[in-house]
Amino acid sequence: MQSLATVLAEQNADALRPLEGVLRNVRSWHAKYGFRRLDPAQVNRFLSWQISAMPQVHMLNIADKWGQRRFSSEADPAKVIDVSQRDYFRELLLRPRQQPLIGKSIISLADAKPTFVMAVRLEDQRQQFSGIAYILVDPLYFQTFYARVQTGEGTAVQLLDSTGNTLVSFTDVGADSPPEEAAPVRLTAEQSAPSSSLRVRVSRMQSQVLAPWRCASLQSALRTMVLAFLTVCMAIGLQRQMKRRKQSETRLEFNEQLWKGVFESAKVGIALIGQDGHYLAANPAYQRMLGRSWEHLNERTIEAFLLDEDRALVQSSLKCLRSRQCDTANEQAQYLRPDGSICLAEHSIVRMATDQRTDDMLLVCTEDISERHAQQQQRLRLEARLQHARKLEALGTFASGVAHDFNNLLAAILGYSEQAYNMLATQPLAQQHLQQVLQASQRARELVASLITFSRTRPQAMTTPVALLPLLEEALRMIEVQRASVIVVTLDVPFAQACTLGSAPALLQVMMNLSSNALQAIEGRGTLKITLTDVQFYEPVLLSHGVLEAKSYCCVTFVDSGSGMTTEVMEHLFDPFFTTKPVGQGTGLGLSVVDSIVRDHQGALNVQSEVEKGTCIELYLPATDLRVAVQEEPAVLEVDGAGRGQVVLLLDDEPALVVLNEEILARLGYEPVGFQTPQKAWQAFMAQPERFDVIITDQNMAPESGLQLAARIREVRPDITIILYSGACDQSLRKRAQQIGVSAILQKPLLEVELANALRVALEPQR
Repeated sequence: MQSLATVLAEQNADALRPLEGVLRNVRSWHAKYGFRRLDPAQVNRFLSWQISAMPQVHMLNIADKWGQRRFSSEADPAKVIDVSQRDYFRELLLRPRQQPLIGKSIISLADAKPTFVMAVRLEDQRQQFSGIAYILVDPLYFQTFYARVQTGEGTAVQLLDSTGNTLVSFTDVGADSPPEEAAPVRLTAEQSAPSSSLRVRVSRMQSQVLAPWRCASLQSALRTMVLAFLTVCMAIGLQRQMKRRKQSETRLEFNEQLWKGVFESAKVGIALIGQDGHYLAANPAYQRMLGRSWEHLNERTIEAFLLDEDRALVQSSLKCLRSRQCDTANEQAQYLRPDGSICLAEHSIVRMATDQRTDDMLLVCTEDISERHAQQQQRLRLEARLQHARKLEALGTFASGVAHDFNNLLAAILGYSEQAYNMLATQPLAQQHLQQVLQASQRARELVASLITFSRTRPQAMTTPVALLPLLEEALRMIEVQRASVIVVTLDVPFAQACTLGSAPALLQVMMNLSSNALQAIEGRGTLKITLTDVQFYEPVLLSHGVLEAKSYCCVTFVDSGSGMTTEVMEHLFDPFFTTKPVGQGTGLGLSVVDSIVRDHQGALNVQSEVEKGTCIELYLPATDLRVAVQEEPAVLEVDGAGRGQVVLLLDDEPALVVLNEEILARLGYEPVGFQTPQKAWQAFMAQPERFDVIITDQNMAPESGLQLAARIREVRPDITIILYSGACDQSLRKRAQQIGVSAILQKPLLEVELANALRVALEPQR
């Protein structure tokens, strides 16, 4: 009965524990809102929701400090209920307490049903009594639970409070229960509920409790008779046992031969070792795995053939097995073969216990997993490369989107700067400042083009000669703002004519990134030395990040006196999104982009670093004998009006660019008609197809691209002049534009000079 009382006490505690949580929630709600002017219906719904999944709860109410029920979860909360005279209300009013109070059994004032209360004290912000939150618990829930437990006929269960008052009472009356005696003797067991003041009392009549003992006595007598009969039978069976023993010995001999055959022919390595670790037996597969014959294994220990790094692990497992602290051990270990090769094995060691502890043997089952491990490592490497490719693909998509949006911003900056330059013809100083803005915008234009090139999945052909010295000088000028006054930067150029084939904006980005990282690595006073030399390799060279073929290279070396890097950091230096900078100060994309650009240029990087001593990064790029054509510094050209009033349909999804380009076209002598969506442009064209002389459209628009609109316009007016501009003027776009009949393709953002020249060339036959 004590076990039954313990189980019921734990179940009762589990049933009441959620109610304590509900009361805590209501108390927290009251501490926040109090009895301010709240919507009673909303509060009542809140209370109903709190007990919606609790069948043990009959009702959840809130009463004010005068005992008047203010809110309730019952269907008719408007009924006036006064609980000021209830014991639990007065107890919480007079004696502050944090734990819920469980009151004695009562009749509910709301519906006259028997119940008992669990309540908590509510206080205002001044810690003064402001009311109570109380739950009417349904005793029928507990009675139903006691009935399902199958306590046994005649068993009585009572749920008592801390003072001994009965809250719930239940008696299991079976169909075959005998009539109750006048004053039956009952045995009682009592158990307190965990973390609660409630107790569970279980009682049963003595006659029913002792009934199993009487039955056991009868069964004992019967067992004695059966044992006597069995003794006679055992004497008869002894003779048969002797016969079966002989048969067992025959089968044992057969099993021994069978086990020996399995042991010798198994493809898995099997060995027996004794308590001292010496080999007792080893099958041929085990000998082949270790590359050693039985003569070499005999009287040797298993630890003798393990690598030093695995010996301690195996010795620990053997110690555990010998001391009988464990029965099996599964692990991987590396064995050294006589030829110097290593066998990676997965073995399972099982202790074969005997009556004498000192005679225990260990069975070792070993499988050579060297090939499987190599395949797994190859798979992991391929997965890592795939993950790296996916990150680069995501980076390319992101870069493409950023470049498109930035192109629109840059177009407005460049265009309005040109307009301002032309308007300030009488102010040379202002024009000089605008000249710097235009030159910086032109460099930004080239960088955006490089970013778009980087975002493409297919590498672009590197056929343009690029001089490296001007790029280094430009990079140092652009990062000058990062250089602290105590950092000395020197540029040593033994090979000033160094040229390579590639993209100048992309290589400028590489120079800037490597220089910037070197400066950031220097804390306080230090030096950064950059050297440009030429190197000739006569055989392939393996670097820390790449392999170089046998040929001539331009080498740019960045040597800083910064904090250096650990081996772990160097292993992930060029991984996308890896950074050692604090959150918000680095994306981990810079060196990943550098590595990608260098590989696209058939180059490689070599990194050497030591903590607290600095870092040396060598950038190798294939050298070329081609030289860069001398180009004048880009300047703003004065453009005379060349138009004769031709009507130009202008389309761009950026409103600022539509306004800007309309001003430029009007200044050039054309009549611009601007639109921001392909739909409106198409409607205007179809309304008067012969009105327009030229179509100028952006390529990247939604839901229809510039080429798609141009194709539709060509079907209506095959003779019309179409000029397309885009931030990504690759070969594929030029080929498709040529097929449609586009007259010219311009790089976005547009320059006034380029636009004027394109219009003049396209309209030349009409002049």
